[in-house]
Amino acid sequence: MQRLLATTALALTLTAMPAFAEQHTNMEQAGNDLENAAENTAEATENAAEDAAQATENAAEETGEAVENAAEETENAAENAAEATENAAEDAAEATENAANEVEAEAKEATEEAMAADQADAKLIRTRDIVGGVVYSIVSDDAAEAQEEQAEEAGEAAEEQAEETAEAQDASMAEEEQMEDKAEAEAEAAASGNGNGQDMAASGQVTLSAEGYDSINPEWENIGNIEDVVLSQDGQLQGVVAEIGGFLGIGDKKVFVKVDEMKLAPTDNNTYALVVPFSKEQLESMNSVDEGFWE
Repeated sequence: MQRLLATTALALTLTAMPAFAEQHTNMEQAGNDLENAAENTAEATENAAEDAAQATENAAEETGEAVENAAEETENAAENAAEATENAAEDAAEATENAANEVEAEAKEATEEAMAADQADAKLIRTRDIVGGVVYSIVSDDAAEAQEEQAEEAGEAAEEQAEETAEAQDASMAEEEQMEDKAEAEAEAAASGNGNGQDMAASGQVTLSAEGYDSINPEWENIGNIEDVVLSQDGQLQGVVAEIGGFLGIGDKKVFVKVDEMKLAPTDNNTYALVVPFSKEQLESMNSVDEGFWE
């Protein structure tokens, strides 16, 4: 029985040995497979890390290149904008300059045309065509007498007023003398026309034609000659010096006639005569303008 049990155990042992050996072999193969899998996993992880690092590096390079390109494009855009602004400013300045030049040219042309029109409308006169011309008075004998009568009447009225004023004033002798002196001065001024001719025309109510004269009126009186033409420092006509009275330069009197108290009238020999609203006597009563007057 014991022998049978030992034999049976031996048989079972011998039967189980191939299966154990096969199992051991399978375990070794599984270990190898596991080791290979671990190696493959590590290699895949390493490869994935390398790929990720390469991708990150590539992305960084692409990002840097994109940023660099964007910066370059921005710089180019800024340069183009600055150039466009500069060109626009230059164009605007040129347009402004051209417009200013055009306006200046138009203004100059208009001024020249206006001056040409004025010269065409107003005939230019040379001084040599004036000096030596005749001085004519438009004041008739009757008007001159009327002026003298008015002056005398004004003088008498002034004297009467002075007398009445003097009689009414009982204040003091000094005041009476002052009033008398004033009245006498007014009377003398009224009688003499105050020596400058400005009030003479008003007293006789004789005025010159505003339009001027285009010929000599035979009723005008020849009372003297034009001695000289008087200009201001800027070349503006101020008046003329008229030689009144006398004979052959003896006993004559030179007086200054202002430009607003005279008119020029053309004569038949292409010269000009002076027309004044004063009588000969009125001009002779004016202040003399001899050589010392101009010094």
